[in-house]
Amino acid sequence: MYEDFRVAILRIMYDVVNADGVVDDVEIYKLEELKKKYGIISKDGIENVDLIIKSNRITFADAVNMLRKWQAKEGELIEVEGLSEKYTTKTFMEDINSLAEVDGDCSANEAYLILALKYMLSGDEDEVRMLSCKVRNLKFSRKEILYVESDRDERCNAELERKERLKDIVSATKLYGFDFVYIPEVVNFLAQKHQQEILHKIMMFTNPLFLQNQDVAMQFSKQLTLTRTEDFVKYYLSEHGERPDIVPSLMLKVCSSLKLSDKNDGKVQGREEYIDFLLISIDRDVSSTVQAFLDEYILLAKRLRHPVELYAKNRIRSRGFHKTMLDFVVYKSMNPQVNRVIIDFSTKSLVFEGLGLECHLPPVQLLIYALIVIKSNSCYGCFKQKSVDADKEVIDSQLKEYRMLSRNSTADLYYNLSSYISKIKSSLSQVVNLQNKELYMPRTVDNEIRIKAPIELFYVKERNCDAVPIEQWFESKTKGGN
Repeated sequence: MYEDFRVAILRIMYDVVNADGVVDDVEIYKLEELKKKYGIISKDGIENVDLIIKSNRITFADAVNMLRKWQAKEGELIEVEGLSEKYTTKTFMEDINSLAEVDGDCSANEAYLILALKYMLSGDEDEVRMLSCKVRNLKFSRKEILYVESDRDERCNAELERKERLKDIVSATKLYGFDFVYIPEVVNFLAQKHQQEILHKIMMFTNPLFLQNQDVAMQFSKQLTLTRTEDFVKYYLSEHGERPDIVPSLMLKVCSSLKLSDKNDGKVQGREEYIDFLLISIDRDVSSTVQAFLDEYILLAKRLRHPVELYAKNRIRSRGFHKTMLDFVVYKSMNPQVNRVIIDFSTKSLVFEGLGLECHLPPVQLLIYALIVIKSNSCYGCFKQKSVDADKEVIDSQLKEYRMLSRNSTADLYYNLSSYISKIKSSLSQVVNLQNKELYMPRTVDNEIRIKAPIELFYVKERNCDAVPIEQWFESKTKGGN
């Protein structure tokens, strides 16, 4: 009953101790004392190793969410087996504060964790939440307060689009050492004519591939100047392709978390890095919500002072959120998300869904490509470079659907295999902006012809039917279906 409670408590305490990057002996002694208090170390002095392992398999945000959920279920004043006194939010926060200050200082990193805990354990789920996102090639600073939303809120955006109001909010946050980020304002700044030349040159420098095709560089430069808050949130905060549902909020990076990841067989695979964010929903208006956060922060960090950075005229900052926005578009251009590869016999094309790209191929080449994908899966065997062992049933049934190919016998298909593969490679290499092309190219390894991309990406579409997974299509052909 109390395992989740202790796992969450342990993860939170570990992150507080590690927050400033230095672990002192006094912190270790205090941590041991709290472990005993919360029943992680038994009265006999035996530490529960299972709890330690489980605490390493969640993020800080996961732990805080678990604790809040547990508190909501059990109530404010809780009797926990093994605790010498009843658990309350107040006593727990006192313990966390003492752990952060036991070394004589409360660092900025520790202050962020404590502030996130205070918000989460005292606020409703509609008012504040935490989430974890896998680290991508984007950098967030704890100095940045972002306005985020998954759908445009006219009231909040109308407030922020008023230049004087936005200027007041930016000035107020800078006094406390923060940068307030309103993405449309960043986009407008980068869209100014005198910034476009600098932006274009930086993009050429950041991604040398743009040097080969300056039209593509201009395309992404234009895309950057059209990016909305909703676009950024959908891309960066979504997990497994799911669209996030985020009300107008202030978003701050609380910390980074490393957690153990498991393979399907339960063996430890390694560690994955996540960023933990705190989201504070907008109350009456943006400015009052920002000020309420700053008031809470300064109570914990009166001694902290950060250098203030001002925008330089006619210059794009090489760090901060302007660089983050640039990285956002460049990263998307270098690491596009291919949702599905559809082998579409009805339109005679390979469709890279998610990128809006197509590669037009004759039906016989599409057929060869589909069979190589199937044969790249070890359970089906492989194409050999010289002696092809393709399934004749599949070839024959597919050729019957295209009368113009009926003159090609199976023997001819085998004989021309190397020629067809060469043509497929040539066509794919000409698809503009298809990054990681080697994943989709037929390649020869140890005399076997394979395609490296996972088979789960591939679908087949025929006539006016919906696209089906390629394995399902292959099975219907081997059973004599059409």
